[in-house]
Amino acid sequence: MASLSLLYKQSQRLLLSAMGGYTSTTSSDGLIETESIVGRGMFAFHLDPIYGHPTTISLEAAYTNTTNRALTGVDSEDLSGLVRILVAAL
Repeated sequence: MASLSLLYKQSQRLLLSAMGGYTSTTSSDGLIETESIVGRGMFAFHLDPIYGHPTTISLEAAYTNTTNRALTGVDSEDLSGLVRILVAAL
């Protein structure tokens, strides 16, 4: 198992975040042998206030891949994304 996380704040207005991980599982009898790779990233930008409320726009993406080496045909892969506009104080 391995993982990596990164958070970078360039200024008060710009934020970058990334995370990734890898896991491998193997049973002693060979019936289970899987590998998983996960990645996720986010880019957030604080805009000028809209109607007096703080505003943030963010782009988020994620990728997951799970491979089963013991059984064929049960692998999975997922790619997702999200655009978020937040007009409010948290």
